[in-house]
Amino acid sequence: MANEDQDLERWIEEIEKEDTQLVPDCEGNTIRLHDLGNGEYYPAFPNIKARLEKMKAFEAREDDIWINSFTRSGNNWHQEIVTMILQSSSKATSAMLKMNNHFEMWDHELFDAKPSPRTINAHLIHSRIPPDVWMKKSKIIYILRNPKDVAVSNYNWYIDTGFMYGYTGTFNGFISLFLEGKVGRGSWFTHVRDWWKKEKENPNVLFLTYEQSKRDLERTVKRISEFLGRNLASDVIQSIVDQCSFNVMKEHKGSVAKQKMREGAHGFYRKGEVGDWKNWFTIAQNEKFDAVYQEKMKDVDDIPIQFTI
Repeated sequence: MANEDQDLERWIEEIEKEDTQLVPDCEGNTIRLHDLGNGEYYPAFPNIKARLEKMKAFEAREDDIWINSFTRSGNNWHQEIVTMILQSSSKATSAMLKMNNHFEMWDHELFDAKPSPRTINAHLIHSRIPPDVWMKKSKIIYILRNPKDVAVSNYNWYIDTGFMYGYTGTFNGFISLFLEGKVGRGSWFTHVRDWWKKEKENPNVLFLTYEQSKRDLERTVKRISEFLGRNLASDVIQSIVDQCSFNVMKEHKGSVAKQKMREGAHGFYRKGEVGDWKNWFTIAQNEKFDAVYQEKMKDVDDIPIQFTI
C-alpha cells in the first residue's frame, strides 16, 4: 500500500507541472485540460498525448475485461463487482483498484506485466479503443448513466480536485462547458451515442446502466457473471451485492487521494444517487439541457437512458 501511495503522490506532482490549455466557461472561469482538437479533451494526465498514440499498438488478450464509460458513470463500482466475480468471492479489494487499472493514467508496460485475466478501467471514446481489442474479441462492459447526474457528479469532482482541473467556477458555468463538450473526454453525447450506435449488437460488449444497477444490483451481478461465463452460487452473489453497496464502497474506498483534494471534498464517492440533478438544475438550465439532449440524441431513441428510477 505504501508503494501505491508513493506512486500516486509522484503522479499528482507530475500533473501539477503538466502543460495544459485553460478552457473558459461562459462566466470567465477556466478548466485545465489537454485540448487535442476535434472535440477531444483530456485531464492533465502526465504524458497523455504520447500515451494515446501508443494505445494504437497495445496488445490485447482474449480474456481481457474492459470497464468503460464516460467519467463519473460508475466505473469504480462496476470494476469492484467484476473483480469479485472473477475471484468468486466478496473479499475486499485494494482501495487503489481503479487507480492501478486506469488505462489512461499509466504507461502500458504496466498492463503488459499484469496476469490474466486483466481488468482494465477506461473512459475512452470509441475510436480510441486499441484495434487489437476488437481483433482479440476482448470483453467490454460499457456503463451508461443519465447525463444530468453525470454533469452534477463531474462538477463536484472538478471542484474537489483542484490540483488537476484548477476549476473554481459555478455549476451554471460548468453546465455551459458540459453541453459544449469542453470537459475531460469531450462530449458526453458523442461518447455515449458512438458506443451505442456501433456496438449495441456486439455480443462481446455488455451495456449496463447506472440506474439499473441502483434499482437491482443482484440482477447486475448476475448479468455480468453470465457475460463473463462465470457460474456463481447464490450465496456468493448475495455477498457481492452486500459488499458492493454504495455505503460499503464509500466507507472502504472513499479516502483514496483525498489528502490532495480540497478541504471537505467528497472523494471518489459522493452520493451515488439517481436524480440528484433535481437538486442542482434550475428550470432554465433543465430546459436548455433537454433541448440539447433531444437534438444530440435524436438518432438513438432506443438508448436506455433513465433520468429517474
